[in-house]
Amino acid sequence: MATGTLSSTVAESKTVSATINGVPITETATVVVNAAALSAGQSTVTATSPIAAGTGTSTITVTAKDGFGNAIAGATVVLAATGTGNTLTQPRPGSVTNASGEATGTLSSVVAESKTVSATINTLAVTQTATVVVMASSVSGTQSSLAATSPITASTGSSQSTVTVTARDALGNPIAGATVVIAATGTGNTLTQPSATTNASGVATGTLSSTVAESKTVSATIDGVAVTQTATVAVNPGTVSAALSTVIATSPITAGSGSSTITVTAKDANGNPIQGATVTLAATPTTGNTLTQPVGTTDVNGVATGSLTSTAAGSKTVSATINAVAITQTATVVVNPGTVSGTQSTVTATSPIAAGSGTSTITVTAKDANGNPIQGATVTLAASPTTGNTLAQPIGTTNASGVATGTLSSTTAETKTVSATVNSVAITQTATVVVNAGTVSAAQSTVAATSPITAGSGASTITVTARDASGNPIQGATVVLAANPTSGNTLTQPVGTTDVNGVATGSLTSTAAGSKTVSATINAVAITQTATVVVNAAGVSAVQSTVSATSPIAAGSGTSTITVTAKDANGNPIQGATVVLAASPTTGNTLTQPVGTTNANGVATGTLSSTAAETKTVSATINSVAITQTATVTVNAGPAAQLAFTVQPTSTTAGTIITPAVRVTVQDAFGNRVTSFPGGRPNVTVAIGNNPGGDTLSGDKSNLTGTGGNAGIATFNSLSIAKAGEGYTLTAAATGLTGGVSTDFTITPRAAKLLVFTVQPSAEAAGAVITPAVQVTARDSLGNTATSFSGTVTVAIGTNPSGGVLSGTTNPSAVNGVATFADLRIDKAGAGYTLTAAATGLTGSNSTAFTISAGAATKLVLTTQPSSSAQSGVALAQQPVVQLQDANSNPVSEANVVVTATVATGPAGATLSNATATTGTSGAAAFSGLAISGAPGSYTLTFGASELTPATSGTITLGAGTATQLTITAEPSPTASSGTAFNQQPVIQVRDAVGNPAGGAGVQVTAVIASGPAGATLSNASATTLASGAATFNGLAINGAAGDYTLRFESAGLTPATSSTITLGAGTATQLTITTEPSPTATSGAAFGQQPVLQVRDAAGNPAGGAGVP
Repeated sequence: MATGTLSSTVAESKTVSATINGVPITETATVVVNAAALSAGQSTVTATSPIAAGTGTSTITVTAKDGFGNAIAGATVVLAATGTGNTLTQPRPGSVTNASGEATGTLSSVVAESKTVSATINTLAVTQTATVVVMASSVSGTQSSLAATSPITASTGSSQSTVTVTARDALGNPIAGATVVIAATGTGNTLTQPSATTNASGVATGTLSSTVAESKTVSATIDGVAVTQTATVAVNPGTVSAALSTVIATSPITAGSGSSTITVTAKDANGNPIQGATVTLAATPTTGNTLTQPVGTTDVNGVATGSLTSTAAGSKTVSATINAVAITQTATVVVNPGTVSGTQSTVTATSPIAAGSGTSTITVTAKDANGNPIQGATVTLAASPTTGNTLAQPIGTTNASGVATGTLSSTTAETKTVSATVNSVAITQTATVVVNAGTVSAAQSTVAATSPITAGSGASTITVTARDASGNPIQGATVVLAANPTSGNTLTQPVGTTDVNGVATGSLTSTAAGSKTVSATINAVAITQTATVVVNAAGVSAVQSTVSATSPIAAGSGTSTITVTAKDANGNPIQGATVVLAASPTTGNTLTQPVGTTNANGVATGTLSSTAAETKTVSATINSVAITQTATVTVNAGPAAQLAFTVQPTSTTAGTIITPAVRVTVQDAFGNRVTSFPGGRPNVTVAIGNNPGGDTLSGDKSNLTGTGGNAGIATFNSLSIAKAGEGYTLTAAATGLTGGVSTDFTITPRAAKLLVFTVQPSAEAAGAVITPAVQVTARDSLGNTATSFSGTVTVAIGTNPSGGVLSGTTNPSAVNGVATFADLRIDKAGAGYTLTAAATGLTGSNSTAFTISAGAATKLVLTTQPSSSAQSGVALAQQPVVQLQDANSNPVSEANVVVTATVATGPAGATLSNATATTGTSGAAAFSGLAISGAPGSYTLTFGASELTPATSGTITLGAGTATQLTITAEPSPTASSGTAFNQQPVIQVRDAVGNPAGGAGVQVTAVIASGPAGATLSNASATTLASGAATFNGLAINGAAGDYTLRFESAGLTPATSSTITLGAGTATQLTITTEPSPTATSGAAFGQQPVLQVRDAAGNPAGGAGVP
C-alpha cells in the first residue's frame, strides 16, 4: 500500500487514477470537491442600469461564491436598495441559488435618483454593491410648473418679470436638459427665452417686459409639451406723460344753458391709460365760468370727466393737470350767446299814416334773456288786421346791434298791430300803427240788394257801403236811394248816416214782376255801382195749373203725349218748375217724365205708353204741389199673338179627369185677352209637355175658343193622365200663335197593389252590409209607385244554399211607397241566394239570385293542432296548420300571409325554431320543422299574423332533448392532497342543448387532467350516469406534484366540462430522499466534513412530513 493526498481550490468532481511501476491501474477513484464556506468578498451583486422612473425595471443578479470563487448552490439571498419610491422584488420565495450560485430579483422606482443595491447570502452581507440609476421619464404637462414675478411696470425693459419653468415627469421628478419655450399673451411684449436647457433641478428661467399695461398670461412648452400651469404678470402703467395725456371738450355750448363735457385721459410714456390719477381742470378767461372738477380719480381707461358752463359768450381755453403734471394739450370751448328772448327783444313803429299813401318804419331789436343783442338773427314781421297791408320784411339778418328794420303801408283805414318773430321766437312787445281813411270814392263805394223777391210779398234789402279810394269804409255819410222802373215800387230810404263800417240800408218791395235797377248817392256823390232786384211771380196754383193727354192709344205700340202748364194764383205761367207725372193703374206702363223744368210759358211735357189694355188716369205735381186737374188715356188691346193657360191643370190621381177644367186664353203680345178674331175663332190643341211618367194625354185635347163672355177662351173638360209623376206640364198650340206652357202639376198613384224589388241584392262579403241598400217598392194597379203606402215590408232568405242567417233591419216601414233595407247581412258564404219580400194585403216578390263571398280575414284558426308531446329542440311530430277566417268563421282564401308562432305559456326562456309559415291560395299556412327548445314542462303556442286575431294551441308537454353536453353540478374540492381522494367528489350532469338534464342511465363520464404540473395522474377517473343523467365520482384523486390543476370531464359525443382550479398539496409522507450526500471520505470517529441532508417526501416526490420526524 502506498498513500497520497489530493486537495483543490476548485469545487468539482475529481477522478483520481494511478500507475504502478508505470502500469496504469484500471480502477479509478472519484473525489468530490465541494465549495468552501461563503465568501463576502468573492460573492457578487450586479444590476442592469439605467432604468426609467415608474416604468423601467432593473434585474439584480447575486452570485454566491466561496473564498476560491466557486459557486455555491442552495443559498438564500435577501436584497436591499437605498433611496425612496422603490419596489424591490426578492428572489422567488422558497428558492435558493441555483447550481451556478445565482439568484435574481428586480428593482423599480418612481423616484429618479441613483440607487445602491446590496445583498446578504445566508445572512452574510456581500461586500460588492451595484448601482442602479433611475432616470426621470418624459415631460408631464400637469406635473411641470411655471411661475413669474408680478407686477411689473410698463417699460422697454427697465422693469422685468422673471419667468421660472420647472420640468417634471409624471411622478414629479425634475428633468434636466429639457428645452423650454415661453410665450405671453397681449401686445408690446419683449420675451427673453431661457439661455440654456433645464438644470439638474429641472429649472430654466426667462424674462418678460412690456410697453403695454395689461394682464399677461405666461405659458410654456417643455420639449414641445404644453405645461398646464400658467402664470399671470400684471403690467402696470408708468408715470403720467404730459405729452401723451389728452384733454378734449365738447364745443360749442350756449351761454347760460349749455354745458361742455371735458374729458381728460391720463397716459404714461407708452400711451397706457393710468387709473387712479387726480385731475384738476382750469378754463380761461374765467368770466361767467362754472367749472365742475372730476369726481374721484381716473377710471380703468385713464379717463376723468368734468364740465364747463358759462354765462359769458366767447372762446374758453381749458387746461388740466394730472397728479400735478401740467398736460401739454388744451381744449377750446366756444360759448355762443343764448337763444332769442321774447320778452327782452323789442318792436317799434312810426304812426299814424294815411291809407294808401303813408309808410310806417318798423324797428326790431333781437336780444337774449340777459338783454344781449343777437347778431345774425332772422326777423319776420306781421301786421293785423292784414287787409290792405303791404309789409316789407327786413333785408338780411340782425346787425351787430341785433337790429333789423322793415316797413308797413296799407290801403285799409284801421288800427294795425305790428308783431315780430326772431328766429321763430314770438316777441312779446308789439307796435301800433293807425291808418286813417280818405274821401268818398264813387268807384270803391258799393250798392247791393237781396234778389230775387216775390211780387206782392217779398222785400229786397238794399245795402250801400261808403268807401274811400282804397276801399276803406267811411262813417257818417248821407245815402239817397232810387229804383227803376218805378211801377209798383215801394222804396224805403236809409235811416241816419253810414255806420262805423260805412254802411247804410233801405228796402224795396214791388207788385210788378220784373227786373229793378237800384242806384245811390253818398254825400251827393253818385255811386258808379248799381244793384238789380228780380221780382218773381208767386208759387204754383193747383187749381190754375192744367194737365192734358192725347187718347186713345194701342197697347204696346201707341204713345200718349201729356202736357202740364204751371200757373200761379193769378194765372201767370211759372218757368223753371219741376213736374212729376203719374198714371194709374200702373200695370204695363212706361211713363216718361218731362225733361227739365217748365219753359217760359210754364209748360212741360212727358209721355205714356202701356202694354196693359185698360183706362189710365194721368195726374201731376208741380214743385210737389198736386194739380187738381187729371187726364184720361184709353189703352186698347193689340192683335192676337200668343196662348196662355188661364186655368192651370191641377194635381189629381192617376186616370182621373183633371178638375177644374183647364182653360187656354188667346192674348196679344202683352198678355191682354183678345176677343175679336176677324179671320175666325182659333182652334186650340193641348198636349203633355214635361212628361215625368212617360204617359199620353187622354180626353178632349182640341177645342175652339168660345164666344160672348168666353170669347178668346178654349175650355178642356175631360183631360186625364194614367202614369203618376211630379212635374207634369201641358202645352197649348194654335195656328199662327205662340204656344203656351202650363205650370207644374202632379199625378199621384192609386192605392198599393203589389211589391217589387227595385234595388236588387248584390254580391257581398259574408257579414258585410249588402250595398247598395236593397229597396222594395209598393206599386198600384197601373204600375205607379204607391207613394202613400207606409206599411211594414218584410224580407227573408228565399233560396239558402249555405244555411246562412239574414240579419239587420228586415221589416222597415215604407217611406213614400219604398222600403229601404240599409243594413242587411248574411253570415255564410254561398252562391245562389235569393230574398223574398212580403207586406200585408199586397202581392209579394222574389229577388234575383246573388252570391255571398267570404269576408276579409279577421282571425286565425288551428285546423291541425301541434303534437301534444314533444322533445326540446326536436321538430313536432304533428306540425300545426293555421287557416285564415273572416269574422263569421268562413275560410278566407288569401296567399302570402305570414303566420308566426310564439310561446304563449310555459317555463321561462324557451325559444322556437322554424316559427313562421306562409298561407297558400286556400288561406292555410302549414308549419314545417317547428320545434320548442326549452325546459321540460307544459307549453301552449300562439299563432299570430298582422292585424288578425291570433289562435292558441292546446297544451304541449315538452321533455328533454337529445343529450349534447356535460355540466358540473358539484365541483371537486378546491384543495386536495396528492394521492388522496377529494373530500368533495364531483357530480357531472348530462344535458341537452338548452341545459335540460338528459341522457338517462349508463353514460360513462371520464375525468382527465386539463391543466397543471406535468406528469400527474388520476385515480378512480370514471363514473356512470344514473337514470337522472347524473354521474357521481367516487375516490377520484390527483397523484402529482404540488400546484394548481383543472380537470376536464368527457363522454363520447358530448361537449366536455372543465372544473374550477384545484390547489394540490403534498400527500402523506411515504419516503426519504438524500438532498445532500455525506462526505465521500471520512475519518473514523470524526464528523463528516459534509453532513448529509434528508428530505421527507410523499409518494409523488413532494416534500412532506413537516417538522419532528426523527
